[in-house]
Amino acid sequence: DALVVDPLVLLKAAALGILVTLAATLGPAAEAAGIPPRTVLSRASLERRARRRLPWLVAGAGIAFVVAWLLLGIDTRSLVPAFGGLFAVIVAGALLTPPTLAVGMAGLMAAVGRRLGMPERMAVRGVTASLSRTGVASAALTVAVAALIGVGVMVGSFRGSVQDWLASSLQADAYVRIDDAFYAAAGGDAEALADRFRALPEVAGVSRSVRERLATGGEDLRVWGVDYGDGPWGMVIVDGDRPELREAFRTGAGVLATEPWSRRRGLGPGDRVEVPTPDGPVTLPILGVFRDYASDRGGVAMHLSLFRRLLDEQRLDGIGLLAAADVPPEQLREAATTVVTAQAGLVLALNAEVRSVSMDIFDRTFTITRVLQALVGVVAFLGILGALQALQMERAREFAVLRAVGWTPAQVRRLVLGQTGLLGLAAGLLAIPLGLALAWLLIRVINLRAFGWTIQFDPGLTTLLQGVLLALVAALVGGAHPAWRAGARSPAADLREE
Repeated sequence: DALVVDPLVLLKAAALGILVTLAATLGPAAEAAGIPPRTVLSRASLERRARRRLPWLVAGAGIAFVVAWLLLGIDTRSLVPAFGGLFAVIVAGALLTPPTLAVGMAGLMAAVGRRLGMPERMAVRGVTASLSRTGVASAALTVAVAALIGVGVMVGSFRGSVQDWLASSLQADAYVRIDDAFYAAAGGDAEALADRFRALPEVAGVSRSVRERLATGGEDLRVWGVDYGDGPWGMVIVDGDRPELREAFRTGAGVLATEPWSRRRGLGPGDRVEVPTPDGPVTLPILGVFRDYASDRGGVAMHLSLFRRLLDEQRLDGIGLLAAADVPPEQLREAATTVVTAQAGLVLALNAEVRSVSMDIFDRTFTITRVLQALVGVVAFLGILGALQALQMERAREFAVLRAVGWTPAQVRRLVLGQTGLLGLAAGLLAIPLGLALAWLLIRVINLRAFGWTIQFDPGLTTLLQGVLLALVAALVGGAHPAWRAGARSPAADLREE
């Protein structure tokens, strides 16, 4: 609700912009100062130098992969090595783009070159002939699209995992939330309320739950007391799953820990956790670890009977209603509403409504991510536009020669658009493996260390196709203006020399 401007953040941004700009210009500046003038004036010699560097780019990519492997292999919860490894993978992908582009164009020419028209054949050859320009442009576009694919796959995988978790956790057909207003009213007895729901003919069973935060060791311990009754089990066990676990939990033999809490403390099945109680701390064994996306801090769950025995707390936060056989959700709602409306502080929602609200919250949470993805797409388009315009300006004399020997403006435009389309398509295809690698690292390394959540990896065909389409459209739109100019310029003016 307020704008806070941190001067340190502004200084970091300014320093980053200056340092990155200097780092990007040091290489070209040194090369420009060291190359003989005759070589600078020859475009062919420049392209030969660019092709001679391809093996070095492959070697550099190999070194970057080794650095990434070493950084990602460091056993620590710190995110610094993880982000360093992520950056090294991006560098490796960028370095591999020009060599892969050269090999791909040669293969394409060998496969279908004879069946293409003259403008299309020259477009394919032109990608490799102008590798000093096209390699950099395609590498930049590949990295930008790979970032979009990586984040898109990560968000999509996270969303699918949350949906599966909700489907496994929300086993009741309807839920009643109990607010403080219920207990403020005279005779706010949660167990009597549960009995009233249980007595309804439309209800086959009820589950009960309560959550509490307990201060321990300078940090709150979130404790969840739950009793599923005779209904379905609502936890996905990811560590320590065994047939007798549910019975051990029901009898109060121990607790279950959420995945984030377990990872943050390095505790798992067989370890013990100290729970503060009014009579002093009690140490309980951890029976297993279950999946939970409700909080990145997590906590422990225990049976409601153990919760009440230790904490002397009779409150309930929620009641789940399991519909009787052949009772549709709306009929269950009507029956439960007769109880809900008779008491203050009760809110009733069907299972489908809880899931829908939960996913709406998830989507709103990642709205800023979608905006950032759109900004990356705009930056990628501007980058490819600038590179293509520079390339076409340098080739103005070449296009003038083609016009002078009989090429029509339409043929010149086919040449330019064909080349830009090939660059976009190649960048999009190369972005797929790099984007999947980034998504895998975001899910299995970055997210796991930051939040402790295990997310199912789902490549998402739609996200991959959108990435390829974005690269292709960005390249074609970026090449539209240079193509129009190349066909409209006067050959005589471009052939004239000083």
